[in-house]
Amino acid sequence: MAYKDSQGNWVPDGAEWTRSEINQVLYRSNLAVEVGIIRLYELQTSDEQQISGTKHLNNVGFDQNNAANGSEYAKTISTSQNNPGFRLSGEELIHARRICIHHSHQLMEITNGQLMVNS
Repeated sequence: MAYKDSQGNWVPDGAEWTRSEINQVLYRSNLAVEVGIIRLYELQTSDEQQISGTKHLNNVGFDQNNAANGSEYAKTISTSQNNPGFRLSGEELIHARRICIHHSHQLMEITNGQLMVNS
């Protein structure tokens, strides 16, 4: 089970993060949801980012059902002047959390250094 260390950083129970631990952090942290949305957006190809959709069956980034909303949330997070963790409205945050949990296998791979983002 993931926990916070003395500096307030999330730490995995083992050597690498599990999908379950990633989900635990996503359920507990609005900031983690915002970071997750940005990371998933960065996995989209540049042409997918331009259309806020999916064009390639590459199994990374948002899927077809989440591409439009996920892209919109990423743009909102990136341009918001609000404090981190408070950049999405209540309904947006609820939906963004669902998107992140749906794609948490990719977020786990990013966190464990097994999948690189295009940032």
